[in-house]
Amino acid sequence: MKARNFIFFALIVAVVGVGLWWYIFQPEPAAPVETAAVAAPTPSKVSAPTPTPAIAGGAAPTTKPIQDPQTAMTTPAQNDTQAAQAELNVIIDDMATMMRSGDVIGVQTKYLPPDQRPSTVPPGKEAQTQLTQQVMQQMRADPQMQPLFEAQAQALESIKDQQPVLNAAGDEATYQVSMPALTLANGMSVPARTGPMVFQKKDGQWYIKSK
Repeated sequence: MKARNFIFFALIVAVVGVGLWWYIFQPEPAAPVETAAVAAPTPSKVSAPTPTPAIAGGAAPTTKPIQDPQTAMTTPAQNDTQAAQAELNVIIDDMATMMRSGDVIGVQTKYLPPDQRPSTVPPGKEAQTQLTQQVMQQMRADPQMQPLFEAQAQALESIKDQQPVLNAAGDEATYQVSMPALTLANGMSVPARTGPMVFQKKDGQWYIKSK
């Protein structure tokens, strides 16, 4: 393989393999298991309707008013979801701005959990981490990579229209995000990818949750 092709391949790997974008995708959730409906037992005899007792004065019997479904639409769970969405929209805008400029390292430093940021280097991975950061910096300076950064920024911005799905504890928010297939100027193809993107809240701060 020519050195130039190898370097460019390393750039692609850095952003869609080791880097941020493929990092955010989670495995597809398992499909729910369908259960057979259980038929209600058929009564052996049909009971006669119970007559309504008469009310003195001929007044009609009062019934409990039925609540208008519209008045019960906003529940505490929905309020939590809307609050999380408002917080995450600010983060998504910031991530998209940095991604559009090619600042992948900036996004990682700010929105990955503290123990997974570029500054946190596992023992024995110092050289690999340094190489990855150098490659990402080269990508940022390469005009041919701009369509990839722009597509990633637009994919992030598109999930702002979604209402995230919160877990029971309210500290994980899941979006469905799609990255379109791209062919860059030098002929390198980047495949399409669709899947869940999960944010996790720790100590009052939302982070991108790892796989």
